[in-house]
Amino acid sequence: MRKRKPPDELRGTQEFATFYSGLSEDSELKNIIEVSLNALREDLLAGEKIEKKKWPKKYVQEYGIHNLFKMDVGKECRLTYTIIADGRKKIVCVIEFFSSHKSYDRRFGYT
Repeated sequence: MRKRKPPDELRGTQEFATFYSGLSEDSELKNIIEVSLNALREDLLAGEKIEKKKWPKKYVQEYGIHNLFKMDVGKECRLTYTIIADGRKKIVCVIEFFSSHKSYDRRFGYT
């Protein structure tokens, strides 16, 4: 069994931060996302790695990612993130939140 490894820092892209901060404090969606963020605070590998050939071009072009993970958030929602190595420091950066599996499929070109 793999030992959990917390990141040194957890952050989000500007787009994710804007979306997340726009949710009301008592929002059920915000609470669901917070559970996932807490899981990432405990273990930077809490999600599933996505094969490079499946990465959206937008992520590579805009964020220059070198790895990509997804995390299921509830039944239908998804969250994508990357791990950034800054020297010995490991940073988890949440890229995007998908409120439905359909929107996730569209971003990744599955539909």
